[in-house]
Amino acid sequence: MGEKYAAQTQYALLPTITPTPTIPPSSGNCRAGDLQTSVNATGTTGHIVLEVGVMNISQAPCFLPSWPAIQLKDRSGNPIDVTYDYVFLNANPSSLPPTQESSPGQPIEYGLAVGQDALLLLPWGNWYQPPVEGGVVIGMFLLGAKSWTDVPTDISGGGYCDDPGFSSTVDVIGFGY
Repeated sequence: MGEKYAAQTQYALLPTITPTPTIPPSSGNCRAGDLQTSVNATGTTGHIVLEVGVMNISQAPCFLPSWPAIQLKDRSGNPIDVTYDYVFLNANPSSLPPTQESSPGQPIEYGLAVGQDALLLLPWGNWYQPPVEGGVVIGMFLLGAKSWTDVPTDISGGGYCDDPGFSSTVDVIGFGY
């Protein structure tokens, strides 16, 4: 029996990759008012992962510190007793995405074009305190702009307690990582 072959093979169109915009080095630092924030929480391996999204809603590109200073607070502004670990998953400036820049002695920054967004991850574990009434507020200090923003959540505590002898820990996995 003979075989049939297609005279022409049709291929599905592959999606085009939108290039990452280049942020002019002269762009300023993102301020709290330049950013629209959002938060989502997921559970994984005994942690609550707070996913903090920011979008540049200003009229100009700006730079974020890759690792902003973070402070979890209650609704009254009182700090929550946790230890913060700043996690550098890929701190080699030569392998960073093109919107990030680094200068000798300067922190690594993440550039945001107008309308572009970025995600900061905060895995929180070993929570052994009572629930935080009204939900935790994520305080985020944008170092370069010396600007503070608060992101309210409905999360009342971190992941389960492995050992009350150890402090509750929040890892800060910076923008772009």
